[in-house]
Amino acid sequence: AIAARRFGAGRVVGIDKDEAILEHALENAALNFGEEDEEDEGSGLEFLNGRAVMPTASGLIIGERWETETFDVVVANMLPPILIKLAPAIALALAPDSGTIALCGMRRDQVTEVKGAYEKLGVVFDRERGREGASPGAAWCEYVQLIGRRPKPSAEQHRALMEFLSDAAVS
Repeated sequence: AIAARRFGAGRVVGIDKDEAILEHALENAALNFGEEDEEDEGSGLEFLNGRAVMPTASGLIIGERWETETFDVVVANMLPPILIKLAPAIALALAPDSGTIALCGMRRDQVTEVKGAYEKLGVVFDRERGREGASPGAAWCEYVQLIGRRPKPSAEQHRALMEFLSDAAVS
């Protein structure tokens, strides 16, 4: 989120459910932009707990604004099981027909499963970037970033999104 704001993105929302990570992000924002900008909506940079975000059929309701929003760029850097579980919410956050999505945090052997979860929802991936490395305590391997977009969904993809929203409403 901080890098996106640094590079000139207008409104940036960083979302995580871990309060320690959100606290750390606020500290980094203060170092980068000064104390007055760390949680000021006017600064264009905001950090929220994921529990303050609700997916809808036309985007996300974020925080207390109760307005549906989508974003031109969505970056999700999470472990594959979480990328898959949150695929509908992440896909709905992306502006249809114009937005770009980047998914990070997966090894090469996990790409097919992650891709499938998003493609079922209408996300089209047109690029992959691989880089070798290791996370702390893990073996050396190739990590992959998927880059794509979400064109207007087909009827089947729309049904999959509606099923997710319906299931989320009752769970």
